[in-house]
Amino acid sequence: MEQKVEKRQRISTLGQIGLQQFAPYLMNRIMGRYNATLRDDFRKQGLTIPQVRTLAVLSVTDGVTVNDLSVYTVIEQSTLSRTLDTLEGQGFVRREQGVTDSR
Repeated sequence: MEQKVEKRQRISTLGQIGLQQFAPYLMNRIMGRYNATLRDDFRKQGLTIPQVRTLAVLSVTDGVTVNDLSVYTVIEQSTLSRTLDTLEGQGFVRREQGVTDSR
């Protein structure tokens, strides 16, 4: 019992660590800045970040399901479906019905 109490006492709180030392916060900030830069560059090409992520994954995979694509791109399925609709309308992708899936 004493050992557990000692271990708990050693765990620092976020207030003690500070945001500038908190890795998840820093990683989120880095990705936010990176995405902002990409967003501006791709906007000039008429593409959104979800569209670019989708095209990047599709460039290295074949026959991926929407569910798997959602995982790989880190895009919610509802947003991904709209993204795929747009990309299909622009002629960037072609969707095919799965052999064993009627969706």
